[in-house]
Amino acid sequence: EERTIKLTDDLIAHKEYFDFAKDATKEILEDYHRKNPISSGIQKGELSKRLADKLRIQDIKMSDLLIKLFNEIGLIDDKGKLVALSTFKVIYNKEQLALQESLEKLYNGYGYEIAELEEAISDYKDKNLAKQMVEALESEGKLHRLSYKYYMHKSHWDRAISLLYDFINANEKITLAEYRDLLGT
Repeated sequence: EERTIKLTDDLIAHKEYFDFAKDATKEILEDYHRKNPISSGIQKGELSKRLADKLRIQDIKMSDLLIKLFNEIGLIDDKGKLVALSTFKVIYNKEQLALQESLEKLYNGYGYEIAELEEAISDYKDKNLAKQMVEALESEGKLHRLSYKYYMHKSHWDRAISLLYDFINANEKITLAEYRDLLGT
């Protein structure tokens, strides 16, 4: 049995360390999925940092490399910005489906206006669940994240960008006032 694993052309790891790193990654993700059952995955940067801390790795690039390798062997599913265990699947219950529908309708109703996340979820009893659902809607492509606390319904975002491109193509430039007029805000 092989006792080393080739990580890159000039980097090898002992099989026991590689297995320890796999177990650590699995443990981090299982804990994340247990605490965030409706999230499609953990932010890749957060996983990388947590893994580096757990393995006492100084260079974050090493944990990034391990994440890449764990994706290649099928332990995890790298979804771009998010990472999840390959066996994990979000399953919504009735209450969560109703919350998802309600939040999507709320954000759709805002149009081009933007409410801060805390304001948008202020009427919901379980704020943590509502935040997770907003993030889930973003990862499913129904909302567009503008910043860490601002989201817009994807249909309005796409329309706003389309209007901007069309105006600039027709007029070569646009002022903020013209864009506001174009959006009716």
